[in-house]
Amino acid sequence: MDLALPPGIPTLQSVTGRWTRPDNIWISRKVNLPAPRTASPLTKDFQKADWDAFNTTLKTKLDACSPAHHISTKKEFDSKVTLLTAIIQETIANETIVPTSAPCPFTKHWWNDNLTALKKRLRKANRKAYWYRDLWDHPLHKALK
Repeated sequence: MDLALPPGIPTLQSVTGRWTRPDNIWISRKVNLPAPRTASPLTKDFQKADWDAFNTTLKTKLDACSPAHHISTKKEFDSKVTLLTAIIQETIANETIVPTSAPCPFTKHWWNDNLTALKKRLRKANRKAYWYRDLWDHPLHKALK
């Protein structure tokens, strides 16, 4: 950093009215750099998937497109794996079975509906424990520990 004024010129007036030039005052510049947010891609929400419908749809597609038979060559195996992968991906792409979600950039990806329900139960128990705060031997206090 460079000093804005050459040495010897006073720059700061103290409380008593005297002009001084402290060595530790620098001119700071504010740089405003835009930091755009990256767009989160749409993802499949497998926690909210209808797994019964997924299994039945997958079973009907597998029975129709890829009936079970003995595989004897590597080429047959590779084509069967490719077909199986395509059928599974096609079933996942169905919006009614596996919904698509646009994640918020501030979400905690490890949080789910089960944790929400547990947190709700804990808050409810804490409110009840507050009501019984004068009764030290109440079983609710022991349950919360």
